[in-house]
Amino acid sequence: MRRFLSLLLAVLLAGFLLAPLQGQAAEEAEFDGYLVRLSDAGERNGLMLLGADGWEEVTDGLYLVEDLETARAMDQLGLAAYYEPNYRLELLEGDYTTAQWNLLAGNAQAAWDHTDSAGSHDARGDGVTVAVIDSGVYAAHPDFNQANLLDCCNLAGTAGGVDGWHGTFVAGVIAAQVGNGIGVDGVTPDVTILPICITKSGLSTTSLLVEAIDYAVEQDVDVINLSIGGKTSSLAMEEACRKALDAGIILVAAAGNYKAGEAKSSGTYMYPASFDGVVSVSACRQDGTDVVFDDSYSYFNDQVTVSAPGTAVQSLDPDGGVSTQNGTSFAAPVVTAMAAMAKQRSHSITPEAFGQLLTSTAADLGEAGYDICYGHGLADIAAFMDALDREYSVTYDLGGPDAAFGADTRVPVSYTLSGSDIPLPEPVRPGYRFLGWY
Repeated sequence: MRRFLSLLLAVLLAGFLLAPLQGQAAEEAEFDGYLVRLSDAGERNGLMLLGADGWEEVTDGLYLVEDLETARAMDQLGLAAYYEPNYRLELLEGDYTTAQWNLLAGNAQAAWDHTDSAGSHDARGDGVTVAVIDSGVYAAHPDFNQANLLDCCNLAGTAGGVDGWHGTFVAGVIAAQVGNGIGVDGVTPDVTILPICITKSGLSTTSLLVEAIDYAVEQDVDVINLSIGGKTSSLAMEEACRKALDAGIILVAAAGNYKAGEAKSSGTYMYPASFDGVVSVSACRQDGTDVVFDDSYSYFNDQVTVSAPGTAVQSLDPDGGVSTQNGTSFAAPVVTAMAAMAKQRSHSITPEAFGQLLTSTAADLGEAGYDICYGHGLADIAAFMDALDREYSVTYDLGGPDAAFGADTRVPVSYTLSGSDIPLPEPVRPGYRFLGWY
């Protein structure tokens, strides 16, 4: 059977060499091979893969193949749900610049100082795991709490699991220790960081990013930071993001950076930032006492969710020191830390609920209301914390025909987001199905 299927594949390859690349527009983006998502028929006839050279499994049902002809033949056989180029991705860093104004502008002190009724810090990310899918994290940096750094998942096979400074810098914005006199201050110093290295010599691909997101889902992380991306959309990447969102994981991504001399347009998008459900973060700079959108490099489009400081940001380097950098890569982790704050209050908070809290508390800058540069506004940690602390009244019908609750029902008058969810009784009414409190 295996030999027959392999022979059949070889015959079909010869016949499909001149067929157009189905579903793919002409792209200038560089790529390495092709991603093939098996159809149901492909899953049932998986023996074909065992008899074909050059196949590499990325995740369940998704394979990387080197040549177009094989991918095309699988599609023609009905064994592929789709196939697409395995696009190269880039870390979204800007040019180097020559101090922690970003945390002052975002009001990070509101999170550092916040305590619960027992006097314990409840907004520093304790008990929350953030996956940093990037170039690896230098765990030995003295400004990290090594106990809160999980072992690196080195998908790229990079020596030592650290490929340059980028991932360490991103993780430092999120989790550097506060007030220790070393390095810089992170927004949520008590979070647990899961480093996932997907770059080698600064390069990565769609397949590695998909594998990394799936791994983060398997590890049951709470938040994923994605300061990486490419200009070309990918079905495989979108599927991976949707899987993570459906698992309740908040995804935060850098909106994208223009290179020097590159034409700028509101019709330019970066992925995964521009997928629905992913929080896309553009970058701002300091202008005197004001915070303004940095149009020198930051992407702007109708998928931007919020903005955050991204220019002249200080954070940690793999040499054990500190440097200053520009990029939407370093605006995104501020919002990632805010997601960790929300997850510390309630691990069950959904990506949608977090998005509503984030956008409703952002400081409106630029045009009134939503705009393509700032999104819903500048991320404001102080206002966000106020929203987490806000009490919400709940009204119940405790009697009458088809009563929702029994006469002895006891319910809270109000509630706030907390680490332990308040068990609310479910109303019962003939002919109706209760979908949940909101």
